[in-house]
Amino acid sequence: MPYQLAEDTTNVAIQLRKANYTGQIAAIARYQDERETLINSGIDNVFNFYTEAGTGFAEESLALIRPMDNATPS
Repeated sequence: MPYQLAEDTTNVAIQLRKANYTGQIAAIARYQDERETLINSGIDNVFNFYTEAGTGFAEESLALIRPMDNATPS
């Protein structure tokens, strides 16, 4: 199943290039082997699903905690 997502994304990138799209193409991969497949197919930047989700979760959690750090005790 992991390869299906990479294959679909690769096909979309190919269609974009055939339509003379010259901008950057980014994609999301769940596994390292998918990332390599996508980069090799001409996709400019590939983000790791789990890394980005983890980073986003950490940033949002810190944003929720920081206001508490600045609060003065009653």
